[in-house]
Amino acid sequence: MPAEVPHHEMVIPTLEIEQAVAPLCKEILEVASQAEAANILNPVTTFWRLKKVSRQRERLRPRYDAVVADCHGRLVEPVTGGPGFMLGWAQVWATAKGTSALLKLQSTWAELQAIIDRKYAYTFGVLSLYVAVISLIATFLLPVLSGKG
Repeated sequence: MPAEVPHHEMVIPTLEIEQAVAPLCKEILEVASQAEAANILNPVTTFWRLKKVSRQRERLRPRYDAVVADCHGRLVEPVTGGPGFMLGWAQVWATAKGTSALLKLQSTWAELQAIIDRKYAYTFGVLSLYVAVISLIATFLLPVLSGKG
């Protein structure tokens, strides 16, 4: 009769961490695509759209904070329930899995913030160019219209 191999129930806290992170990353990327679609050549519409996107980002913030806290909590939990020689490997694997999921979430959030900041900066630049062109035209037209040119 063959010897029985002991059955171990390993508990890996970060085993399904991607399922916690992926839906939120998808939502963040959808909001980012809305911000990216803003046309900076129309400053009024762009400012309105970016304000709307910023409100959507703020509505996502509590979920983002909760998922980040969950990821941190899972990362500090040890892998348990396995044979000694497997625990070391499983702990390294679980830490790598959790860290990659956390980094994906944080980089997606940072990408959204960067898109919003960039669009605001470019839109302010375009708006200032519009004001400069109007000022230049007024500088040349006012003397002509007043009869002094």
